[in-house]
Amino acid sequence: MEKQVVKVESLLTVISPGQVVRIMDDTLSKSGAGADPDDITIFKGTAVKAFREFAGKGATIKHISPEVERETADAAPRYVMHIFIYQRAER
Repeated sequence: MEKQVVKVESLLTVISPGQVVRIMDDTLSKSGAGADPDDITIFKGTAVKAFREFAGKGATIKHISPEVERETADAAPRYVMHIFIYQRAER
């Protein structure tokens, strides 16, 4: 089976615009595997805002993982789609 090359903006067009996504580049990690997600996050917000940020920049998806996150200790848990990318978008 051959792995498909999927651009970030292509994925973001097929999920709910209000879905919270966290886009991460694990090449930013200084500690390697198991890095703190906050250290390697380059974007966190809704899918529609992520689409505006990454459209046309050529970032491709490495791995997708749905995770449950809490903003604060007393906040309700919610699903956040973690999207790891191969290329960091140029700014």
